Amino acid sequence: MRCTRRLGWALTCLLCALALTSGIARSAEPSPISISDWKKDGAQAEKEDAPPAEAFLPALEPEQTSEPAIETTPLPPVQDAAIHDSPEPALSAKPEAPAGGPVMEEASTVAPGTGEAAEPRTVHAWVDPQNAPPANGVNEAAQGSDISQHEIKAGQIRTPSGVINLQAITLDRLHEEVAQQTDREEVPLSLQECVTKALESNQDILVTAYEPLKAESDIMQAKGEFDPVLKSVYSRSHSENTASSQTNAFTGGSLGGSSGSGLLGNLGGSSSLLSGLGGNGLLSGLGNNNNGDSNNFGRLLLYGAINLLSKAGSLIQQWLPGRETSYVIESDNWRSETSVYGKVPWGTQYELKMEVNEEQSTFNSFVSEFSGGLTLTLTQPLLRGRGSRANLARIRIAKNNREAAESQVMQQVMTTLSEVVKAYWDLVGAHRQLEVREKSLANAERLLKINERRMEIGTGAALEVVQAKASVAQRQGDVISARSQVLSAEDRLKLLLDMRNEGVFSAVRFMPTDMPEATELDLDETASINLAMAHRPEMLSAQLEIDSAEIERYRAANEMLPQLDVAGSVFQGARGSKAGDVWEGVTERDDNSWSLSVTGSVPITNRSGRGAYTSAALSKRQAEDRLEKTITELTLNVRNALRGVGTSRILVESSRQARALQETNVMAEEKRLTLGVTTSFEVLQVQEDLANAEAQEVQALIDFEKSKVDLELAEGVTLQSLGVEYEMPQPEKPVSFLRSIVPPAPKD
Repeated sequence: MRCTRRLGWALTCLLCALALTSGIARSAEPSPISISDWKKDGAQAEKEDAPPAEAFLPALEPEQTSEPAIETTPLPPVQDAAIHDSPEPALSAKPEAPAGGPVMEEASTVAPGTGEAAEPRTVHAWVDPQNAPPANGVNEAAQGSDISQHEIKAGQIRTPSGVINLQAITLDRLHEEVAQQTDREEVPLSLQECVTKALESNQDILVTAYEPLKAESDIMQAKGEFDPVLKSVYSRSHSENTASSQTNAFTGGSLGGSSGSGLLGNLGGSSSLLSGLGGNGLLSGLGNNNNGDSNNFGRLLLYGAINLLSKAGSLIQQWLPGRETSYVIESDNWRSETSVYGKVPWGTQYELKMEVNEEQSTFNSFVSEFSGGLTLTLTQPLLRGRGSRANLARIRIAKNNREAAESQVMQQVMTTLSEVVKAYWDLVGAHRQLEVREKSLANAERLLKINERRMEIGTGAALEVVQAKASVAQRQGDVISARSQVLSAEDRLKLLLDMRNEGVFSAVRFMPTDMPEATELDLDETASINLAMAHRPEMLSAQLEIDSAEIERYRAANEMLPQLDVAGSVFQGARGSKAGDVWEGVTERDDNSWSLSVTGSVPITNRSGRGAYTSAALSKRQAEDRLEKTITELTLNVRNALRGVGTSRILVESSRQARALQETNVMAEEKRLTLGVTTSFEVLQVQEDLANAEAQEVQALIDFEKSKVDLELAEGVTLQSLGVEYEMPQPEKPVSFLRSIVPPAPKD
């Protein structure tokens, strides 16, 4: 019983002590309270002294509450960290400082030096103690005299290092950059118009299109091996040669019909003995007398005597002093020759030559004498160089090179059009990203205006304005970056379309009219691989390379054989005092001859031929292995493209769901802000998350469209999917034959 009484007295004393302590605490300087108590007291004061925060927010229509759109959802005021200028002691309590951070103290509401309560002031009435003008920036605003405590007031933030004037934190420069619009001509542009323009003006396509034209010229050059060649030669020669001793002894110096001093000349007087004897002389008489064998025998004796006399005269003439005399034989010759020669695909070489010679010499007293005729020569290889397969190898390889060049052009066209389509979708995506960033900026600016209005009437905190301004500045930077991405995408597309004015890119502004769509695709790996094998230009190029390598291998094998040629020639002509006699002799065969020959040769060790054949055989094997490599690469490209399309389609759906959920999250967070259970900082965060989700959805759609383009390129059906029929450039007309042989060289 006694113990119970003592316990009751003790409790009574404790309660009295607590009551006394509470009274002293109320009369003394208020001690720091917790953040939760600060929120509670601030909210209570706001409810008692201020009108509801919803009165300063845009009205929210009932039918708009079900929509997750950011623009139509009102933003309620922030309830935490609200600072009011009120004479009540409870509102001047200091909040607890977070661990490791400075204590943010409420500025005193008592006028300095008076001890009386100051009247509440608005942002416009809040100035620095020295009535200094607004600073030009944050750094300048932060410079000031040291103070003993931290202060946060509407309009400025006081720190130990100085005063930060919120009015000095301006976003005017960023506003100007965002509001700046370049006056450019807007050009609506569809995807099909881009494709058409690229086919007409793309530099890569135009440059590659020269390859088939060059290959066509190579075919003409290879065919030139079988062109006939017309050849003409005209020459004139003159010679003066000293006569030999035999000629002098025989003629007696009577060259050209003049009298000489030789033995025969002395014997014959004005005419030689042989001439006299051969005319009306002794030999003539003997020849006309029909006396049988005795006459013939006498004639032979006379011939022998004349020869002995001639030799004896030569010997005597050599020993006689002062009788040594040299005679000169002159000769003039005019030669004209015209021939046509060439080669046929079977390897047969032909030559048809017409030759006419005119000669004047001492022996014929400088009287013109014509000779010549027509000669036909044929040469047929029997081993090396025989057959059309070996001789037409260069032409067949040139034709394969032309087809390969056309395949190269088709590959370039497909690649370029794929790049154009992807560049177009990048431009669409850049515009969509800009729209997302501009909408995010508009939401941040709306929240900033609300916070500034709340701070002006004393129901909002300066820190909320700082946070909203920071968010606006960040999103303004995002808008500027998005605009830069749009310009970069435009330049990329203009480069592919070669849209230039006087050497610089066109200043027009593209406005895409086609939008991406997330369609369902029926993906079949086997069918896609078969399409690639049938339509990819690399397959045709690889097959042509194998064909050309086989042709070169056969030609090298033929060149490795020994040379064995059969040649024959036929001649018909004449000799006479006129040039016409030669032409008559060709038809009448006055002079004719023929010849037949066989020529064979083989190089010892034949290293050149064997090396060429080995190289050609290795080139064929290399081409076959390259075909296998091409098949593997095309298969891998198709698989990667299919995987990319499937992944992109899933990401489109995933990003779409994420964007819808983020819209719901924003709507819910704003409702929580209305109830006072969240902060404007959290609203800014979820708004940023929504903007990122929308940007990811746009990028997913663009990536899906680009992955479809990659799949069509891997299958080789890009032109079919775009409805394009590309025609190869027509071969240019070559230089005419007459122009090619007339100088100067032709110009472009």
